[in-house]
Amino acid sequence: MILTEKEQKFLLEWEKQRNEKSRSTYFFIAGIRNGCILLTAILLSLTTGWYKRISFFSPGLMLAFCIACLLLLVFITLFTAAHTLEQKEQHYFELKARLHKNKTTE
Repeated sequence: MILTEKEQKFLLEWEKQRNEKSRSTYFFIAGIRNGCILLTAILLSLTTGWYKRISFFSPGLMLAFCIACLLLLVFITLFTAAHTLEQKEQHYFELKARLHKNKTTE
């Protein structure tokens, strides 16, 4: 099976940029965006008042909540960046294996 044009383009582009991409801020920005979307949804659900038992008047609770939000944002950012890089690397290795298999069968 021969690689499609899109796969060949990805293979060439990723070969050039795979070492640069691991240090790039692009993946971290994507992770921060995903984390902010999730935190916004959490904050909206808490501030709408649907859960009446929660009290935001305690300063200790607010501090703990802010720290938890920051930790969640950092975790989502790092996880998303690592996951995206891993997906691209996996796709790259699959294409290289398929290309090598095609060359050996010919």
